[in-house]
Amino acid sequence: MKVRYIIASGLIVLLIALIWSRTDKAASTTQPKSTTDPAGKVAASVNGEPIYESEVMAGMPDDAFQDQLDDMKKGKLKRLIEETVQVQFLKAHKITVSDDEMAKGLKDFEAMVKTPGCPCCGGGYENLDQFMKINCFPMAEVRRRVSCDIGMKLYIERLTKEQTSPEALADALKKNRAKIELDRVEGYLISFEYSRDPEYYKDEKGVQAKKGKLADDALARLKKGDSFEKVAKEMSEDETSAPKSGALGCIRADFLGPEAEQAFRKLEPGAYSGVLKAPWGRCIVMRKKLTEEEIMSVVKEQAKSSAEDQAYQEFKTMRERTKIQEGSLTASASAPL
Repeated sequence: MKVRYIIASGLIVLLIALIWSRTDKAASTTQPKSTTDPAGKVAASVNGEPIYESEVMAGMPDDAFQDQLDDMKKGKLKRLIEETVQVQFLKAHKITVSDDEMAKGLKDFEAMVKTPGCPCCGGGYENLDQFMKINCFPMAEVRRRVSCDIGMKLYIERLTKEQTSPEALADALKKNRAKIELDRVEGYLISFEYSRDPEYYKDEKGVQAKKGKLADDALARLKKGDSFEKVAKEMSEDETSAPKSGALGCIRADFLGPEAEQAFRKLEPGAYSGVLKAPWGRCIVMRKKLTEEEIMSVVKEQAKSSAEDQAYQEFKTMRERTKIQEGSLTASASAPL
């Protein structure tokens, strides 16, 4: 009786083990991959393109506390989403980055992160490895970031080339000449600056009076017939323009402040103003006629700015239309003590 009981018990155990084995095998072949597996879990998708949790985890530190690691993962996921949008934008415009461009871009990027400054602005790191460790950047992501930066520059260059063709420039010159000649001037300056006087912070009103007197003396010389260039070279305190006889080149009319702007807009070419108040002191300005070369330079400058604006607006439009779906990231385990 005892022997029968033992045999029966053994058969029951074997039967249960067999059933369990078959059930487990069936489950492993019919069930999808575990959604808790970081290597296969989709953390987000951008227009249907998946970003896996394994990409988010790449480069993450092993010794971070749970809350800190969760915040880092959320921040990195946002970064990966934005980079994916950029990659898709460049792909849509058929922009490719050559091996030589990538090699130079990586070299420039490493130089940038080593430039003294604030790490928040991209500089101040000892080397690229330190940047990657602190910001959780694996090398693959560094390459993608550099590729996106280069790609956007290439796209802007393409648009600039289109907008600076001979035909496009001729059309822009015809449309914008009048506005350019109103908003831009060939400017000359005689300047007297408060900060040049060491007594300014002790006797502000006294220094202001002194600079006003110097400006009046300069204006008196102009009225007597001395050339603007001669007076500027001999009396002006502006270190940039004085050695060039007061020449500022082609500048915006508002470059020197409100009073100078009003004067520039009223002056005929070759005429000079009276003594003007400026943010830094007192000044006298003269306006000369823009050369054709200067006008064309402004047209080209505006074309480049227009190309940058176009690229930005196109990217902004695509970003607004992008379909982004974010899943939940796997909760991090606490760091080992």
